[in-house]
Amino acid sequence: MGPLTFVFQAVCKAVDLCQSRNEIAGIGIIPVLERLSTINATTLRASLAAAFLEVCVKAQAYEYAQRRVGTHWPTAIDTDSINDVVQYFSLRATVHASMQEFSWAIRCAKAAIAVPSQSVSPPQLAILKKAILWSC
Repeated sequence: MGPLTFVFQAVCKAVDLCQSRNEIAGIGIIPVLERLSTINATTLRASLAAAFLEVCVKAQAYEYAQRRVGTHWPTAIDTDSINDVVQYFSLRATVHASMQEFSWAIRCAKAAIAVPSQSVSPPQLAILKKAILWSC
């Protein structure tokens, strides 16, 4: 885990201390996180991108997050943890669903569910439940 990851974790903790979503949006951290969350156009830093999306979801900045992820699908994922990948696709699914893009939300949910692991994790079960609702 590199120093950039620690910075992202600290920012996420600071965001948790904000009283409202307006405070989160007002501190200007979302554009900074966005710039740091990708290596290049096709390689995703899963832990950093998940932190970026987490901050956007907490700030209810779905449009901003949606513009960032759009319909781009990463071809390579740089990660230290399978949980980072699950979290990234789960949060991305939440962003797409919030923007009424249910086909993309379901696609991201399927990606989160399909991440290989020893057993199904609670975040995978949670996103599965949401995907079932989105598909109705």
